[in-house]
Amino acid sequence: MHAKLYKLMRNYSAFPLVLCAETVRPGILLQMEWDWFGNPVKCMGEEGYPWKLLGMSKKAAKIAYADQLCAASIIIGDITDKVEFGANLALPQFGFSTSASFAKNSVAKLTIGDVRVRSFKVGFAQHELRMELRKLQKSNPTYWDWVDNDFLVTDSFYTSNLRFEFKEAGDFNAKATYKKLEKDISAGFKLKWESDTTLVLKGTAKVPFAVRGIKV
Repeated sequence: MHAKLYKLMRNYSAFPLVLCAETVRPGILLQMEWDWFGNPVKCMGEEGYPWKLLGMSKKAAKIAYADQLCAASIIIGDITDKVEFGANLALPQFGFSTSASFAKNSVAKLTIGDVRVRSFKVGFAQHELRMELRKLQKSNPTYWDWVDNDFLVTDSFYTSNLRFEFKEAGDFNAKATYKKLEKDISAGFKLKWESDTTLVLKGTAKVPFAVRGIKV
């Protein structure tokens, strides 16, 4: 992950994700590997939302555990760092990926303008949800075995407004290389080339790059 962004997320007690999906948001359960101190060390995949296990309808869950995306960035200023690309330009942890490729490695300066967070509308919702899940120990041990030690996502983080400044190297032309980028761009972004070496993505990623949560 982007080194400076990783450091920022650790300050927020957030867990970085390498591969993710739009479905990862507050309320979802992730299967997690934990260390001896109870810290998450590796995400093993999605377990899903616990609504059915708790006997809730989607409508009821949507009301009780609604979430919202913060309209403002949680950072002040930009985060800039160097990133290296191999066979293709793929940064799924930033909600950005394309199938376009080039023959040799390339270096770019990546600037992240904003980081936004999606959270429960009701601040105590995550604790209430965890308490409801823990009741399964007695009411339904089978379901409890399924959710025990899972990671309950309480907040999900998204990048906004990315800027790639590619380093020119020989005959490498970033704009020409990624001429089909428009159809590969991840949802949530609009693409614009400011020059043959500068790519700007406006908008907010639909896929989170990090999550914060609690152990069930």
